[in-house]
Amino acid sequence: MYRQVKRFVLVPISLAMILLLSGYWNRNELNELSIVLAMGIDKADDLYEVSFQVVNPNQMSRKQSSERTPTFVFSVRADSISEAVRKNGGHVVAEIVYVPSANFIPG
Repeated sequence: MYRQVKRFVLVPISLAMILLLSGYWNRNELNELSIVLAMGIDKADDLYEVSFQVVNPNQMSRKQSSERTPTFVFSVRADSISEAVRKNGGHVVAEIVYVPSANFIPG
């Protein structure tokens, strides 16, 4: 009797642990990310021009040999730096990730 109760309790708990602990629920594939390697800030007139150097993961594939560089640069002009950082989402389709070791170049 005690064995049946123990089995009745342990089996559902074991199955729940296997299901909950076995996967990555919030994983991001590398090709779904845009990693910012460098960011430069210039002040022109009354606007800030913020330039971003972003990795293109599709160009970094070992299977493809390409003469293009695996990075691209784009610039955004805005009234403030934070507004320029918010507006940069229109230039890339993937989620933007700012790397802590990225270069920051004030101008």
